[in-house]
Amino acid sequence: MCLRFRRDLGAGTDRLNPWGGTIAMGHAFGATGAILLGQVVDILEHTGGRYGIASVSGAAGLGVAVLVERIS
Repeated sequence: MCLRFRRDLGAGTDRLNPWGGTIAMGHAFGATGAILLGQVVDILEHTGGRYGIASVSGAAGLGVAVLVERIS
């Protein structure tokens, strides 16, 4: 799904999971949201970016997303 999303929307590898997803980060069961949010904050600080989005899917079509704004 991730590869299809990247292809269909033309998202470059520098913008879509640039440091890997939760499995690459050592996914701790039940900590997906915290891991992704921490990663978004780290990436924004490292790149000087302003906005980042973290999202996670769930069973039966559920999902949640958060938009983070870096304010300096």
